[in-house]
Amino acid sequence: ISDTVELGFEEDTDVDFEDLSTGDTVFTPNDDTDVAGRYAFLVPTGSYEVQFRPPELSLLAPRLVVPVEVAGDLELPTVVLPAGVAVSGTVLDDQGAAAAAVDLDFYSATSGDKVYTVRDDTDASGNFRVVVEPDSYEIRFFPPRDSWLVATRLFDVLAATDVALPDVILTTGLELTGRVVDGNGSPVDGVDLDAFDDATGERMFTPRDDTGSDGRYRLVLPPGIYDLRFNAPAGAPLLSVRLADVELTGDLELPDVVLEQGFLVSGATLDPVGSPVAVMEAMKMQNELVSEVDGVVKAVNVQVKDAVESQAPLFEIERSK
Repeated sequence: ISDTVELGFEEDTDVDFEDLSTGDTVFTPNDDTDVAGRYAFLVPTGSYEVQFRPPELSLLAPRLVVPVEVAGDLELPTVVLPAGVAVSGTVLDDQGAAAAAVDLDFYSATSGDKVYTVRDDTDASGNFRVVVEPDSYEIRFFPPRDSWLVATRLFDVLAATDVALPDVILTTGLELTGRVVDGNGSPVDGVDLDAFDDATGERMFTPRDDTGSDGRYRLVLPPGIYDLRFNAPAGAPLLSVRLADVELTGDLELPDVVLEQGFLVSGATLDPVGSPVAVMEAMKMQNELVSEVDGVVKAVNVQVKDAVESQAPLFEIERSK
């Protein structure tokens, strides 16, 4: 694999190949660019994400090229690294101590897209310096997974030139843990949890809030009363669950949350001459639902693709006189 990295030629840019099928980075010794911005090294055949990481003190923004298909020797197009600006600052906890290993993610306020960044974790002193292209950003701060610090966000951070942010303070929170299972007691992977502040209705910022393969979850939240929503994985025939008025005054382990099997409502029609009012999918069969009485549908209690329980009222019909 060979290529040139340019912005007046950029020496010592680190080039990494990440396998898209496994997520592993290929071991490629001597993969930095030379004084002419050139690199050349061997990788196996495959589909890759190629990461271009400028030197640590550079003011060039990194670049991501994806996908790159390698089936033989390949000369890639020249990659131009754009001029960037440095966003720097310090992250502390609410006691004034350095918050190390906090991961920063940058989202463009213009496009909403996540921006590829490198060296975006805080150091042992809580300091960070991230080079990005000039833009306005939402910056998200993710404490380590085993931390008791609450994640936070900064909105509309204008980075037209180098910018030093005020200290970012992460408050100490409380741990909310538990497990999600199906009706048979088996753990459910990929359940997305949302927590809403009961007093304000605000949705809390809770990164890494999906259940794992063991069905377990862990959220870190400030003390308060929360409305918790357990959203079943997309495509799973399971009912989502809502827990209201969950009071968090200390670390809390909730009882198992059970997602029961549901039935998929896949469409709805209404016709004065008796067309079906809905089509329900159950046990992979399409079943037309026809009203047993003449009348007018006054209320629809479900939406297309909702999972519903047995005997749940789907429609309210006012009989014709």
